[in-house]
Amino acid sequence: MECKIKLSWQLESPFNRRTLTKLSTEQENIIVDLLCKIVTPIGRYSLNHKTPSKGKRSKKREPKSKRDAKGALTTLIDEAPPKPEISSYVVFGLNIVLQRLEYLSNLSKIQRVRSNDMKLSRGEKAVNENKPFFNQHFSAIFMVSMSQPPIIEEILPQLVVTASLTHPELPETRLVHISKEHHNKICECLNIPRVSIIGILDGAPLSSGLLEFIRKHVPEIRIPHLSEPGKLPYVPVQINAVETISKVSAKRQKLR
Repeated sequence: MECKIKLSWQLESPFNRRTLTKLSTEQENIIVDLLCKIVTPIGRYSLNHKTPSKGKRSKKREPKSKRDAKGALTTLIDEAPPKPEISSYVVFGLNIVLQRLEYLSNLSKIQRVRSNDMKLSRGEKAVNENKPFFNQHFSAIFMVSMSQPPIIEEILPQLVVTASLTHPELPETRLVHISKEHHNKICECLNIPRVSIIGILDGAPLSSGLLEFIRKHVPEIRIPHLSEPGKLPYVPVQINAVETISKVSAKRQKLR
């Protein structure tokens, strides 16, 4: 079979990738135990008062009697007690954590522009009014494993730094790496099948011990090109040309 050489382009950041602080096994175990104590009420509530989703197609296959029983169960769920207070202070899931960090990062830019008496564009004004409840500060963010895409590992520390600028009066957000050995334990506490990132918002109840321990053993993130932009030399963007070999199908060879 004929082979075809294809040229593709790869964009790399000119800045060095940040490596998270490596915790000792004992420190990591303490953090996981304290984190599980905080989030366990969320998993317990989910286990007792929520029914796991079986997908949209299951509704079509269910007989009417089961649907009626399910409707009665839904009524009982509606009458369930309110969610635990900690639910409002714990954010888990890659997409929602990134959305909140991006919002806070944009908000810090708006605050900086306004402090310098500069004008805002329409897009920047919209950011400030779009999701005001996203304004809460992250005290800590936990990466449960290092299986994230490289682009996430590179962007996340920068987002944490820029998002923390929105609330300079509060301690900077700590980014904590938790090894995959603890993944199942944390998922069990939250009553979810998998989790990649967990964020603890400022003011979370019963979180003072965890945050005090983290701030003692996990340093703030320092990114030179963000903290000292004028003191670093210009570094051009790195673009790599990568050759890949792909096989040409017999059908395409006949068309030539």
